Amino acid sequence: MARLRPKLEAAGIDAAHYRAVFGAPRHAMATVLAVLRARHGSVEGFLTERAGLTADVLIELRTRLTTARPPR
Repeated sequence: MARLRPKLEAAGIDAAHYRAVFGAPRHAMATVLAVLRARHGSVEGFLTERAGLTADVLIELRTRLTTARPPR
């Protein structure tokens, strides 16, 4: 959140308003992911089956929202 706050504020977004979204407890996120996997096989399955996203949109989201892992 500390790294994200300046970007949010620069965009005119009240970071405190979104703190709960970015600060979900680990067990809550684990539960959500487990339910999505149980019902849809994967998070991607949920996003394509229920949310209607295309493979191209998933690729774009993954590109924008993740970083490559450093080599071990």
